[in-house]
Amino acid sequence: MSVDVSVIIPFCERNELLDRAVRSVEKALAASPDLVGEILPVDDTAREGVSRARNRGMAKAQGEWIVFVDADDELREDFFTEVLLPYHKDETCDLITCGFETVAAGTQEIRGMEDQAENTRLSGYSFIENRLLRRDTHVWAKAIRRSAIGTTAFQEGLTIGEDMLFLADLALLAGKKRSVIVSAGIGYRYYVNPAGAMEKPYDPSFLDELRCWELLEEKLDPVKQALTPYAFAALGGIRVRSAMLLAVKVARLPEDERKTPDNRAAVERARGIVREMLRRNGVFAGLDMRDKVRAILLRRFPRRFLSMAANPALRENRE
Repeated sequence: MSVDVSVIIPFCERNELLDRAVRSVEKALAASPDLVGEILPVDDTAREGVSRARNRGMAKAQGEWIVFVDADDELREDFFTEVLLPYHKDETCDLITCGFETVAAGTQEIRGMEDQAENTRLSGYSFIENRLLRRDTHVWAKAIRRSAIGTTAFQEGLTIGEDMLFLADLALLAGKKRSVIVSAGIGYRYYVNPAGAMEKPYDPSFLDELRCWELLEEKLDPVKQALTPYAFAALGGIRVRSAMLLAVKVARLPEDERKTPDNRAAVERARGIVREMLRRNGVFAGLDMRDKVRAILLRRFPRRFLSMAANPALRENRE
């Protein structure tokens, strides 16, 4: 019997969260008796990285469609009935992205919901402009046709941004083909880490975020004639905000750590990105007033920026 869908769940340890994720997939499959599904938990206890785990899962998958679930999240019971089933026999559709609800970790309290008002169909290039560059950068809450993936793989060695680059590769393969469905369904339950990104201490791996957006720029440059100027202005704004976030994290290190050569170099790299991006048409205008002020400070007065960033009263939660 052929398999319709393979659900890949990378995990670092077998615990109640993984069990919860698996049960949620089982319930969703049980609610869709017309689908034949397989569940593929992929062991990453060796800490080789989620990208390698996902690549290993795809190598084993037998399904026509691939769905990724993080081990601390859940599929909603209607994921297959509302999101995949309406399109899984449509050979012109290769990627489906759906809405999701966010839940505070350790609770069932719904903190928010991201959804679409109606079903829409996009080209690969439109997906990049209208979804990827507007924070739809996660591979969960999606169904991807296995044949459309081909040899595309997650880039290993990155700790941040590997989802976004994988989706960008798929969208670029689609190009002008209108093969992406934005489903109005709410199919995924994302559990929010109670410690927001701004509360996590700086680690050199955060440089991966700067690198991943730089890599996206390199991927988009050859097809820039197919994209609008908005795409590159939006990408420039993302790169500015990512650079400032990294500089803020360095600023909040203890003074002896903040002044190490590597961390000083990280701040200089962030400054360089801000300088470069602010020269691009539309980038400065696209920033909100607070980010405009912070970008100017980091570019021209880095010491003042770092001093202000180290002030706990100025902290923000950027999840």
